[in-house]
Amino acid sequence: MARRTPEDAAKTRDAILDAGLRVFAELGFAAAQLEEIAKRAGVTRGAFYHHFTNKADLYRVILRERWASVMAPVLDVLRTEAKPATRIRSFVAAFLRSVQTDPQMQALMQMSLSGDLSLPDFRDDTGVAHKQDALEELTLSLAEALESAGHTTDALDRARTIVIFLNGAAMSATLHPASMSAPPERLAALFLDGVL
Repeated sequence: MARRTPEDAAKTRDAILDAGLRVFAELGFAAAQLEEIAKRAGVTRGAFYHHFTNKADLYRVILRERWASVMAPVLDVLRTEAKPATRIRSFVAAFLRSVQTDPQMQALMQMSLSGDLSLPDFRDDTGVAHKQDALEELTLSLAEALESAGHTTDALDRARTIVIFLNGAAMSATLHPASMSAPPERLAALFLDGVL
């Protein structure tokens, strides 16, 4: 029997994460079955248990790791050296583009809308706490950019308004994709003209 390399183990883990993301997005946490996740990942149950303790563990890891990977390129737009107003517009457009075109972002939004995050397994755990921390970090980063753009007295309120808009836009795109058919740059401009 050939020994598995660390690269093989990483590929298996990624396959399980990808399959779990799809299954949780389609069925929700309660209806998702480990057999289906393993089947879609092309692995055995033993391989699943080698990487994850149980279904709840997989769900938490998906929320933590996949949100981070989906949001990293979007957040990078906010961290450029461009003028603050340009960074904010580009960031909002990048987020909206991700919601419109990135299947992983869409699946994560579907997971978020399923209500599973309110289950006892996730309410006080890293799933919800990680998402709350990420939203707070995003809000503070936006507030900093807004302050740099000259909005010193109400930057935090403006930043919160942008985050609320982005959450609403993501929910709309998930529930009714046609509502987000306009180009991301156009949607960002229409919204931000009022905020900025």
